[in-house]
Amino acid sequence: MLVTKNGAPFYLEHKNRESEYGDYGEIKAYSLVHEEIGFLVYENDDKSGWIKDVGVDKGYYDQGVGHALVSAYEEFCKQSGKVFVAGLFFPMDRSAEIVYNFYQRHGYSLGRDGLPIIRKRISKKDKPFAVKETELENIF
Repeated sequence: MLVTKNGAPFYLEHKNRESEYGDYGEIKAYSLVHEEIGFLVYENDDKSGWIKDVGVDKGYYDQGVGHALVSAYEEFCKQSGKVFVAGLFFPMDRSAEIVYNFYQRHGYSLGRDGLPIIRKRISKKDKPFAVKETELENIF
């Protein structure tokens, strides 16, 4: 069981499925009365994990639920031998800055060549990943 910053307890439930192309699944956050308060949907291949979508109920914003979801997925990827975790990032409006700051606090950076991809190296099996500062200025 985990506890939000305001003391509300919650727990995570992880469902992973395998296919011929890799695995996929979701991690959901629930309150103690089994109310869904957050989710993370993903796909994996041999080398990397891919965050497809993350969401947290507005009543639980800034309470650590998103952090718990992303951290649980990163740990799952590490245990599965993945090198990177990545996801799409489309800066469409001002709220995109909030989402980008969330990922940046968790060690993610933008992809090379200005592609709308956030990425984090979770294993030292590969070379470090770097982004030019000028690329960051162009997204907002």
